[in-house]
Amino acid sequence: MRRLLLIGGILFTLNVNAQQENTKDKAELGGRGISELLEKKDYYGLSEEQVEKIKQTKERLAKEFRAIGQDNSLSGKEKGLKKKTLAQNFKNDINKILSQEQQTLWMSEQMNRKINKSAQKGIDYKLELLELEHESNLKYLEKNSKDKETLKSKKEELNAKYKSEKEDLEKQKSLL
Repeated sequence: MRRLLLIGGILFTLNVNAQQENTKDKAELGGRGISELLEKKDYYGLSEEQVEKIKQTKERLAKEFRAIGQDNSLSGKEKGLKKKTLAQNFKNDINKILSQEQQTLWMSEQMNRKINKSAQKGIDYKLELLELEHESNLKYLEKNSKDKETLKSKKEELNAKYKSEKEDLEKQKSLL
């Protein structure tokens, strides 16, 4: 019963942390996405004129974001709504600068990055669960095993299985 409560508590904590990280990802995506767009201008086929327009638009957005953040007359919720609207307008402005093919390529790259990040988080979650399960199984063995030799061999077997599964998950994560 305690084991079940422990796992339930950990799952709840991981869920809350994942939700908090998800909001951070959304906030970072615009800036990082635009920076990537500028860094890979050849890949996206951007002209110098497009690059300049994007830089100007990005600078304008940064000033407006700072102004909203420093406006003490607005509540946190109002600031959030204004920033969200501003970010959407910014995305629309960038899409006006890009051709249809460039927009499609950029959106595809953003989706790939989101998918990879989500998969990495899923693997991190599995690694944490694997570790908890391993610790729980070790404690169970120690508590219920009467013979030291059997305990030692079962621990070695359990550790080998844990190490193998952990290496598999870490390999999957590194391939993303």
